[in-house]
Amino acid sequence: MRVLAVSLVVGCWIVAQAAQTDTSGPIDCDAQAAIVKQAMTDRVEGVGLEETQTGLSETLGEEAGGMLARWIYDLPEGTSADDVAEAWKTQCAAL
Repeated sequence: MRVLAVSLVVGCWIVAQAAQTDTSGPIDCDAQAAIVKQAMTDRVEGVGLEETQTGLSETLGEEAGGMLARWIYDLPEGTSADDVAEAWKTQCAAL
């Protein structure tokens, strides 16, 4: 669980940097959590890493999209999309 928490902090920061073009305002943690939840749902439904990575890269940019996709696909089998999205939102709000 500690590894998940640490990787969430790093991942939130990376995605926040990629997704936030106007750095003067607050980070939209709800939007980030929705992106993460959709990618997790895709994984659970059998969508492949490359397809998920392509979709995330279109939204977040190639580097952040690739990193997030690999992180999601490295999570243990059976990890809940809802749990990951909620943890992501919590860590994002703490930044």
